[in-house]
Amino acid sequence: MPGVTLCHHTLVATGIVVVCPNLSLDRTIETPEIRIGGVHRSDASETRGGGKGANVARALNCAGTPCTLTGLIGGYAGEAIRALLEEEGITTDLTSFPGESRSCLTVLAGGTVTSFNEAGADVGKDAWLDFEHKIAALVEPGGVLVCSGSFPPDVPPEAVTRIVSLAKKRNCTAILDTSREHLRASVRAGAALVTPNVVEALTVLENEGPEEADTSVRHPGVLADVGRRLLQAGAGAVLVTAGAGGAALTGPFGTVFASAPAVSVRNPIGAGDVLVGGLAMGVAKGMDIVRALPMAIAMAAASCETFPAGLLHYDRAMQLLGEVETSR
Repeated sequence: MPGVTLCHHTLVATGIVVVCPNLSLDRTIETPEIRIGGVHRSDASETRGGGKGANVARALNCAGTPCTLTGLIGGYAGEAIRALLEEEGITTDLTSFPGESRSCLTVLAGGTVTSFNEAGADVGKDAWLDFEHKIAALVEPGGVLVCSGSFPPDVPPEAVTRIVSLAKKRNCTAILDTSREHLRASVRAGAALVTPNVVEALTVLENEGPEEADTSVRHPGVLADVGRRLLQAGAGAVLVTAGAGGAALTGPFGTVFASAPAVSVRNPIGAGDVLVGGLAMGVAKGMDIVRALPMAIAMAAASCETFPAGLLHYDRAMQLLGEVETSR
């Protein structure tokens, strides 16, 4: 559909499979303010196939990097998700389950972002096993496997272990971006790279924590410490993000800090997903994750300037690349 993909740059890349276990029908609206109990009129709105993995695929699509998005869909919402993703030009290979896909709402108002995220429906054991078989059929030896987002309520952490094990058997780079018990399982399974934000990481390490980001935990020393602790727990490498506070990448090479360029933020939702997409793109082109990090940060920053989550002007990311500073 014209205007949906903002910029294409064709790249030669190893196959990328993006797994989104909990796809959703995402609606974003903008209104001047939010008042509890009030009636609101929106100034702008968008409806897209969503979920963190969908945003990863969307970012790759904007960068002209081929990938296949796989996930679970059910009911009328599921068919809408499929149609909307395909309308954007995102390649999908989806598995159906006998239920209704979730819907999520993001409200932008006066510089604030408020999200309402459904947990999603139970998908059932049979549908999940079919989905794991689909993943196995899609993943290419030596490719990149991204698993991003929450899992359906009835899917246990052991499913993550099986996904990471599959990637290792296929000699794939497994990039995992999830939270809570599934993040803990990703770390213990030895995923090549886990990419939590700092609050998600602290929630796992300390077995409790808030959903909201706290600027007091953006200090580089805190990010580095959190990364080292997750590395010691089993991850191959750890990228801990802190929004405008930048990110710290920790691995056998030590810790690399990357600043976030200053941008005019319209919608920060999905920026972390775009960052994951940028890392997957770099790895698929043969880069190590340290070299891939600056471009991934620039892409994430560029996405904050757009209204829909996960969308970016790739040329704008190239402009911002020179503003990303890294240090060890």
